[in-house]
Amino acid sequence: MTGAWCGMKREKNRGISALKFLGLLLLATATLFIVWRLPEMALPELFDDASAARTEALNDSRRTLAQSLAGIGLLFGLYLTNRRIRAMEDQVAISLEGQVNERFSKGVEQIGSQDLAVRVGGMYALENVARNHASHHWVVAEVLAAYVRENLRLKTPQTEDRNQAEEDKHELAPPTDVQVALYILGRRLEGFSDSERAEREGDRVLFLDRSKLAGADLYGADFAGAFLSCADLRQADLRSANLKDADLHDANLVGASLLGLNLNGCDLRGADLTGAKNVPADLHQIAILDERTKH
Repeated sequence: MTGAWCGMKREKNRGISALKFLGLLLLATATLFIVWRLPEMALPELFDDASAARTEALNDSRRTLAQSLAGIGLLFGLYLTNRRIRAMEDQVAISLEGQVNERFSKGVEQIGSQDLAVRVGGMYALENVARNHASHHWVVAEVLAAYVRENLRLKTPQTEDRNQAEEDKHELAPPTDVQVALYILGRRLEGFSDSERAEREGDRVLFLDRSKLAGADLYGADFAGAFLSCADLRQADLRSANLKDADLHDANLVGASLLGLNLNGCDLRGADLTGAKNVPADLHQIAILDERTKH
């Protein structure tokens, strides 16, 4: 069956080649006729005698016509070449997009692995995809944010009170893979211009609400505008981070390090900053507080 199909394909290709050859032959014949006979047919009054003037005029006409046809042929050739180049570019773009999608799918598959090293490797692979391909920037950010939320999601207040009492006996820190996800999310816009940032994210918002980020290393992280309501940020390192216009209402920032933290426009209603280090002296002016805010 396969041999018969290949034979039919070869026969079809031969037929196409024969038609192309026939077409080129007809084109060459038509061109020769136009160049040689058209001047005599179009302007017979110029060629009534066999004088040298007639011969010279005839040759001039043929030469001019040949040059015109050559110019038209050149333009047509350039047009075909341009179309061929565009078709090749489209094919390359389609191929590249397929490769990027494959790398993205592979990275997502890896972060679901039971092996820590595979999960971390998948996260760095996704970061590489996002940085090099703006079309995948936000979807990678959402995948990693979802990973953080679902792996460190706060439960009911009663359960969290019991868990917090246990955790207070030990040093707080998120698991390695979650910390890596936070590193990547925090630097996702690093090195991009304002226009590139707008193109990649626009008005989109990261959702990390109710995330258990106690003891997390968020030094210099950019979470401007992020939704971190009810998040557990006890003893988190937020030095030099950017939380401008972020929503941290009812968040737990007890003992967090805030040196150089940008809190302009940040919603801290109901937030607990008890024992937080380097709380800005002008917190009331730069952030949104209420009577429930503790600091």
